[in-house]
Amino acid sequence: MIKKQTMSYWVGLVTLTSGLLAACGGNDSSTDITNTTTSSGNTTSTTTQLSVEPANFLSGGLQGAISTVSCTLSGGTTTSCYKIVTVGAPSDHAVGPFCPSNVYSDVTNKTLSTDTSTVGMWIESGKTYALTGQFIGNLATFYGNSNWQLFDSTTGKVNVTDTQALFEAAAVPNVPLALNKYCVEGKMSYVGGGFSRTILIPVTPVALSSGTGSISMSGVGVALNGIVIDAPAPVANIKAAY
Repeated sequence: MIKKQTMSYWVGLVTLTSGLLAACGGNDSSTDITNTTTSSGNTTSTTTQLSVEPANFLSGGLQGAISTVSCTLSGGTTTSCYKIVTVGAPSDHAVGPFCPSNVYSDVTNKTLSTDTSTVGMWIESGKTYALTGQFIGNLATFYGNSNWQLFDSTTGKVNVTDTQALFEAAAVPNVPLALNKYCVEGKMSYVGGGFSRTILIPVTPVALSSGTGSISMSGVGVALNGIVIDAPAPVANIKAAY
């Protein structure tokens, strides 16, 4: 799904995702690493802080050079932050399609397609599955529930949100009954080909006094091609609408 957001900020305790770690200085660059060791009773903990390495980002995914600006964290601390302004579309690959238009490679013989070249993916219990016709055709068996029927069994045509209006109506926490059993597909054209986001990452992270208990929906990281890594979609709601 494409989420329509314009700006997100990293504040407070920064959790370095794999994408951000790849963008930081490595262990062979001692100037980029600060190690702090603290002891409390019999417990010793070490915190390793890495700096953002602009050279690791693909320039096509950013609107300009990564800069350092003054910023205020959620706890009120004024500090310096890396400012990353994204283009809003990946420069290294095309986006979509995600949903196959038909589950059959041969409609006459009802042969389910295994073509993975033009489909997206689905994650279940930590495992990734390609959204092939075969996968969608066997969802009722996959979930042990006959309500999973996203296609016409005669023609093989998949129910796809193939307009912006249908997509926006379906991409909500409470999916309308009329759009149950749909493969929800968004297109970059719905957001003008992409939308810029501004990410602020503290140069020196400051730990919160206590955990927030949830992941911010405004973005938890940024990949090297400039795509913002958002928090998980409401999977329970999606599955409830089949």
